[in-house]
Amino acid sequence: MRTVTRTGAARIPTDQVARELQEVLGQKLTAFIAGAKDAKATGKWVQGRQPHPDTEQRLRAAHQVLEVILETDSAQTARVWFIGMNPHLGDDSPAEAIRNGHFKNVIAAARTFANT
Repeated sequence: MRTVTRTGAARIPTDQVARELQEVLGQKLTAFIAGAKDAKATGKWVQGRQPHPDTEQRLRAAHQVLEVILETDSAQTARVWFIGMNPHLGDDSPAEAIRNGHFKNVIAAARTFANT
């Protein structure tokens, strides 16, 4: 299983959050989740550019969800879970749901997935 920082997303620097998401989910999916129009934005965040507060909130929510999935599954499984249709999210993907601000629903879906 891939290790991500488990000190709580609020304590991790934004560049590290972006880096860990990019390593597991890829640049394009990370940018999509964050609501960025350009996938290159992910690289800028990794290099230390501060994202818009709404973008940072989505990144941190995705990181928290990723932590839950990686507690029991592989990075590959986590990536597939983020892009797949999810019945707990009205058949939206977790990536879409985070992008649309449904953080609580996604973390609940992740916990359900991790406990099955």
